[in-house]
Amino acid sequence: MVEKAVDGVVKLMEAGVAAYNTARQPDEIDIVKEVRAEFVSYGLSGVLPEAFDNNRFIVEAADKTSHAQVYNLNRWMNLQLSASEEDTSVERYSLIYDIKPSDWLTIAKQRIIPRMVTLGLVKI
Repeated sequence: MVEKAVDGVVKLMEAGVAAYNTARQPDEIDIVKEVRAEFVSYGLSGVLPEAFDNNRFIVEAADKTSHAQVYNLNRWMNLQLSASEEDTSVERYSLIYDIKPSDWLTIAKQRIIPRMVTLGLVKI
């Protein structure tokens, strides 16, 4: 009984890993590219190579599906927001995994990215 339950969990995990490792389709939005462009629009292009582009979560997300990109961007943003001395609870709770990537991007552009910029969190 327990062995059967464990086998079921392993199959679910394997399916999740397979989905995570799937390449982004040509018609999928490149969330990493969009987020980077948003930071550039705030004048942060000078710090992005070190603060964003070379971060392990961003590098790993590069060619993945939009959902996997959201997962990795959430990890990166959560670490950035957690480093602030200000309360960033609302922004961190806004980093939702189970959401349409286009909706996630709207939240990121309207709430999370501006707050990160205001707090000076995108830095080397």
